[in-house]
Amino acid sequence: MATSINSDQDELIVILARDEVILGLKGVDPTERWIQRADALLATGLVSEVWPSDPLGFHGKFLATQKANPDLIGFGYDQKELQQAWLEFKLTLESTLAGDNYLPTMVCSPYRERIYKSSLLRH
Repeated sequence: MATSINSDQDELIVILARDEVILGLKGVDPTERWIQRADALLATGLVSEVWPSDPLGFHGKFLATQKANPDLIGFGYDQKELQQAWLEFKLTLESTLAGDNYLPTMVCSPYRERIYKSSLLRH
């Protein structure tokens, strides 16, 4: 999958949660600040751009997603609430993304979750 995402025709834009959004949703500060997490994603060579998520008061409005005008939206395996919010949002979405209200989504599988899960990395 990484090769097709990183091909000449495609770009992968990651909308990365702001520090204050993580604190507001999880009740803890992120282990690394936004800029550190963004730099780490860019350093993989798989990511074209990293954008900050919607501010906390606008969480679930998908402003950054609308700006990106994607062909596909991917969610992390543990982002079930965000996936549900997207489904509800796209039901009310006017024809601004991909020409109609249909925009495919996918759920990314965890990568070595027993090693890299953030709750495990905190300890």
